[in-house]
Amino acid sequence: MFPFFESISLRKARIENLEEHQHRVDRTFYKFYPNKKVLQLKEFLSKMELPEQGHYKLKISYHYDHQLCQFQRYEAQKFENFILIHSNELNYNFKFTDRQLIEHYKRNLKPNEEIIMLKNNFITDASFANLIFYDGKKWWTPTSYLLPGTMRSALLKQNKIQEAEIAIQDLPRFEKFALINALNPLEQTHIYPIQLIINP
Repeated sequence: MFPFFESISLRKARIENLEEHQHRVDRTFYKFYPNKKVLQLKEFLSKMELPEQGHYKLKISYHYDHQLCQFQRYEAQKFENFILIHSNELNYNFKFTDRQLIEHYKRNLKPNEEIIMLKNNFITDASFANLIFYDGKKWWTPTSYLLPGTMRSALLKQNKIQEAEIAIQDLPRFEKFALINALNPLEQTHIYPIQLIINP
């Protein structure tokens, strides 16, 4: 089993945000494989025969000495409800293949529902994406995120979003929110009214 993976966007033969993905792979190697040669994504992908049209998700699963690349056509899912999940056990600060706890929280969802996870009453992430919230003037992303997402990092560097502590009681001050990840940039992701977030 590969312990880590990266999901990368390939759009019209262009690999997107590769530098941010490489930073995360670098961080993973420095933490878990400090004496091993770091996987170079650009070099690895240059050996692959990739689609030249359409939007695809590239999933690179890896260990320090072997890797697997899979790709599939990508279409963003749209949700109708978002369920708040309270758990102080959440910990997902690297792109682990093992997502059992997150999947556990999703087990009773309907196909058109997604979770938003809270830790110590602070907003973290959705099950597969970071979150951003709009207050009428600016987009904000929680400082209490679980995974440092590549799109989140890129948008912060571009000053398109800002960081803030966002507790559950802060949600009413926002108008809308969105899910962002490598395959769902700010300009193309679905935007949802804040009222779709349900606290069971």
